[in-house]
Amino acid sequence: MKRKKTEIAGRLVSVCLYTAALPRDGARIRQQRARSSSAVRQMLNHKASWQKLETLLACNFSPGDLAVTLTYRDARLPQYKAQAVTRIKRFLRLLRESRRMRGEVLRYVYCTEGWHGDRRWHHHLILNATGRDFEEIRALWAEDGDDVDIKLLNQLDGADQPGATVAEDYRGWAIYLTKEAREHGSPRVGERMWVPSKGLLRPIVINEWCGNGETLTLPPGAWQLEASNVQNEYGEFSYLRYVLPLPAAKGA
Repeated sequence: MKRKKTEIAGRLVSVCLYTAALPRDGARIRQQRARSSSAVRQMLNHKASWQKLETLLACNFSPGDLAVTLTYRDARLPQYKAQAVTRIKRFLRLLRESRRMRGEVLRYVYCTEGWHGDRRWHHHLILNATGRDFEEIRALWAEDGDDVDIKLLNQLDGADQPGATVAEDYRGWAIYLTKEAREHGSPRVGERMWVPSKGLLRPIVINEWCGNGETLTLPPGAWQLEASNVQNEYGEFSYLRYVLPLPAAKGA
C-alpha cells in the first residue's frame, strides 16, 4: 500500500506519494521505507516562515490582486515601530470601512519593516483588489505619506509559462515579506513576521491510503513546477508540485 499526502493552497497544489512501511515488513525494509518516505513528506512540512506565508498567499490572493508599499514623508515618520503599527492599523480600518460601505470585503497580509537600509519605517501589504483601489489607497494614506507603490500580482497566465509566473509571485512575495526577520532577527522574541486579516483561508491537507498501482499525474491544463520520482527495491517515492489552470468563466 502507498500513502498519499496532498496540500491544496488555492491553485497551488503539492502532493507526495510513497510506499508505506508496514508492520509485516522486515526491520531493514521498514527502516529504509521510513527513511525514504520521510524525505518525501518533508517537502510538505513548511518549517520556514516564508513557506507558511507562501501557501497563505496562494489560498487567498489571485492574479490582479495588489502588492502595496507604503512609506512616510519626513514630517510623519514614526520614531518607534509601535507608532508605525498604529498608523497601518488605522489605514486598514479606514480601507475596510470604505469597502464595507460598497458591500466589498478586505483581505490582507502586511508586515512593518524598518531595521534595514535607511532604517525608515514602512509597510508592505498584499491586498485583494476591487477595481477601484489605486486612488482610494493613495487618498487614505495621504495624511502620512505621498509615496505609495502599487503593483499587481502577476497576471501572465496564458503566456509561454502559464501558472509558473503566478507561483513565482507567491514565493517571491513570501520571501520578500519575511526577509527582514530572517536577515536582521526579530526585535522581540515571538513577534510575528506578518499580520493576516481575520478569516483568511488555510491550505487543505488530505492524507489517504492508495493502492500500489497509484502514480502521480499532472491534471489537464495544470502547470508543473517541481517533480521527483525515485523507485528502488523498497518502493516508490514521488513528489509533484503544480498550479491548477484558471477556472473557466461562467457561461464559457
